[in-house]
Amino acid sequence: MNRIGFSDLTSDEALSVCIYREWSKAEERQDDFDDAVASTFFADAAGEALPNMIAVFSVIAESGGCRNDALLSDEEEHLLDALSKPFPSLYPSSSEAPRFRIRPASNIPRSGKDALRQKIDAAQARIALGI
Repeated sequence: MNRIGFSDLTSDEALSVCIYREWSKAEERQDDFDDAVASTFFADAAGEALPNMIAVFSVIAESGGCRNDALLSDEEEHLLDALSKPFPSLYPSSSEAPRFRIRPASNIPRSGKDALRQKIDAAQARIALGI
C-alpha cells in the first residue's frame, strides 16, 4: 500500500502535519513556538484547535527528528488518527459542524502521486550526476 502524501491531504490535514513538523524541530523553544503559532492562527479554525493539537503532539512525538519529504511517516499518520477524534473545543455547540476537519489516516485515499514524484526526482538526480 502506498504511503499517504501531502497531495492526498486536505488543507487542514496538511496544515496539521506542517505545524507538527515545525513543532518537532522547535525542541527547547517549544513555548516560543506555541506562542508564535497561536498568534499567527488566532482568528482561524486552526487557532481554536491549536491547544488540543499541541497536547496531541506531546503524546505522539517520538525521538529521532521529523521528516521533511512529501510522504507522511507512521508517526504523522498516527497524528492524523489522534486529531481526527472530536475535541470539545472543535465543536463550539452541538448544532455546529467542526471548523477544523481531520480524517483518520485509514480514510485518506492514497494516490501514490507523491511517491511517484519522489522516484522521478531521484532518477533525474542520478541522471544529472551521471550515475
